[in-house]
Parts: sequence; C-alpha cells; structure tokens
Amino acid sequence: MGPICTILYRGGEAELTEKRSRFLARTVPVSSEEEAAGILASVRKQYWDARHHCFAYTLGKRRELCRFSDDGEPGGTAGKPILDVLLGAGVTGALLVVTRYFGGTLLGTGGLVRAYGGCAALALRNSVLLDVFAGERREVICSYPQMGRIKKAAEDRGYYLEDVQFSDRVRLIFVLRDEEVPGFARLITELSGGSARQNRLESLTFGMEEGKLRPVTI
Repeated sequence: MGPICTILYRGGEAELTEKRSRFLARTVPVSSEEEAAGILASVRKQYWDARHHCFAYTLGKRRELCRFSDDGEPGGTAGKPILDVLLGAGVTGALLVVTRYFGGTLLGTGGLVRAYGGCAALALRNSVLLDVFAGERREVICSYPQMGRIKKAAEDRGYYLEDVQFSDRVRLIFVLRDEEVPGFARLITELSGGSARQNRLESLTFGMEEGKLRPVTI
C-alpha cells in the first residue's frame, strides 16, 4: 500500500525573466481556502506594484478542491498552467502563486503559458514534498535481554523506532505504517516467545524526511 497523499511540506521560491517581464513564484503549505486567501492577500500587499498575482491551490487527500486564477491575464494562460504543475506532481495542501512585473513586451498566449508554468515548476522543484502514510504508534514492553534482539530485527526490516524508555522493563515505541503492523506483531511474538507485550497507542498520519519522522495532519 502506498502513501495516502503527497503534501507540500516546506515551501520554495523561484524567479524567471522573459522579455523583460519578471516572474516571481512561491509555494506555501495551506490547509484551507481561508488560509490560502490570507496568504494571497499578503503577497499582493508585499508586491503591491506588480501587475498580476496568478495562483492555484489544491486541498484534500485526493485534491478534491482545486482553484486557480489568471488575475487579469488572458484566460487559460496563467492559473491553469500553475494548477497543472501541482496536479502533475500529485501534491495537495499547496498554494502556488506567480507574481508578474510586466516588462513592456507582450509574450503571447504560448509565451505566457510557458513562463507561468515554467516559473511555477521551478518553485515546486525548490520545495519539499512529503509522502503521507496512515499508521499507528505502537509500544513493545519487553525484558532487558530481549531488547537487543528486538531492536536489531526491527532495524534490519526498516521499522521506525521512535523512543526507548527504561524502568523494570524496557518500553520500545515504534511508528508503523498500517500495512506493516501484522508482520511487526508476528515478529515481536516470535522473538519474545510471546512474552513481550504489545499495545497500539494511537493512530496517526506521518511522513519521513531524511530519515526523520514528521507527523502531519491532513
């Protein structure tokens, strides 16, 4: 089973100049239309002297909500190419804004599509995307002699060990994707002869960035 979605985790920026028109693009993680509207308002305020602020955003696990705007550019030359960049990457929870300073030379329909789409693609390339999985946080309570075997076996199979706590017994806390749980449970039972206790602590959605756990809300 693959990720439930891919989100924009960290935004990026890009700049492109075409026939003296200057295009400034940025991506911003968003979780609602209201949040997107607020960010757009701040972009318009920051670049108050620019002619156009074209944008697109996607929301929902399956990108159920998509919006875009040409903001005065000819229909289909700005907002749709920006949206196509987001949809092509399969990303959600993302706002992509491209601001244009007009350089005095008309670019034509094809030129605008290439400029807006190209600058949007550069900004997304400079962003951090995160595949999001459904899973659970799970504890294993075992004896000290069992700890080493369990840790090594879990590490060999790629299970994510989040924390280790020590008292009269050892408490290991793992974060697992839903599809990993049955195999993990069998492994712990086999390694401990059934004596290690396992408990599901909570459900969560998460991604992994450079080997680090990133809990996320969708």
